[in-house]
Amino acid sequence: MAEKWKPVRNAALTLCLLCLFSGIYPEEVLGKKVTLDVLIYTGSSWDGEAGGLDGFFEEAEQAFEKQFPEIGIQIERGIVESEFREILAERFLLGREPDLFLIPEEEFRLYGGGGSLMDLGSLTGDAKDGIYAPLLEGCRLDGTLYALPLLADPQLICVNYSLLHSLSLVTPGRNWTWSDFHQISRKAAQDTDQDGIIDLFGAVGYDWRMAAVSNGVKLERDMDENSPDAAVQAAVRFAASLEALSGDWTPSGREFEDGHAAFLPMRSSEYRRYSIYPRSVEKYSDFSWSCVEMPAGPSGSNASETELLRMGISNRTSHRKEAAQFLEFLATDPDIQRKIFFYSDALPAFRTAVREEAEEDRRIDYEMLDRVLSQAFVQKP
Repeated sequence: MAEKWKPVRNAALTLCLLCLFSGIYPEEVLGKKVTLDVLIYTGSSWDGEAGGLDGFFEEAEQAFEKQFPEIGIQIERGIVESEFREILAERFLLGREPDLFLIPEEEFRLYGGGGSLMDLGSLTGDAKDGIYAPLLEGCRLDGTLYALPLLADPQLICVNYSLLHSLSLVTPGRNWTWSDFHQISRKAAQDTDQDGIIDLFGAVGYDWRMAAVSNGVKLERDMDENSPDAAVQAAVRFAASLEALSGDWTPSGREFEDGHAAFLPMRSSEYRRYSIYPRSVEKYSDFSWSCVEMPAGPSGSNASETELLRMGISNRTSHRKEAAQFLEFLATDPDIQRKIFFYSDALPAFRTAVREEAEEDRRIDYEMLDRVLSQAFVQKP
């Protein structure tokens, strides 16, 4: 019997000796566990109160490693957003960049157009069909998919319902338009004490760029109000007509906070932040309010500009398959995407996560947010 096992014993001894002299562990010879390096930043304006994005990635790491034990995730935390770009650039220059990393909004074209990001075109499976189409499109450059969106923060417009009701004015409905917006704002703007100065206002903080997006303009960062585009000029005129309703006074968000304005543009992250107790008592607690879609221009829709948090993969990674698995897990696993609600004030990029939240949390109009994300406009750097 001993003779029978002698060849096996000799092979095992040989393997151990090879490992001893080469510095390789036996598990690396038999099948090395892949470890992915992931670089993220902390301190984002999207962070919630439960650990922020750090907490989200920590939960995702644990869930992924449980499902895929052959792949390890090593996340580097503690880098603040303001220092992240410089650190990431230095890592690339030294050839020591992470396998996966968050991509700052203004750096997306730099890394994608510069060949630093892996082409994710092969990842167009059924799972990615669940990502809101405009958000996925916002991760393409010249038709190539270079990242996946993890969360989104669209622009909304906040409505002071108490003020409108006190003035017997109609409230915005679904699919409302510039005409509706202007009519309500004109009636809301009033000089209540008859001193010649407007002290109730229609819209505050609404600008021509918001109007342009809702008028069908594919806004670009270098585009200004002097653009000859007819839809842009219509947006400039409309924004100016709203501003003129305030007379010589230029109201700010303070007027809305004090309950003296009907409308205020607001990011969805702020909408969620101040809609739920206890933070709901910090602002806008003296009147009834909520948020709705942006009003549609004559050449557009109820679209609004949306910011994204993108993640990409280094084009030089030696673990392309495993990195793609983890990125797809982050962006398309419904349970992980729903964690966005707990760890962030922004919204998941995965449609199912938003729609499931709509069924459970009635304090916020998630059905409206679903419509907003379905027609979002993502401006590319």
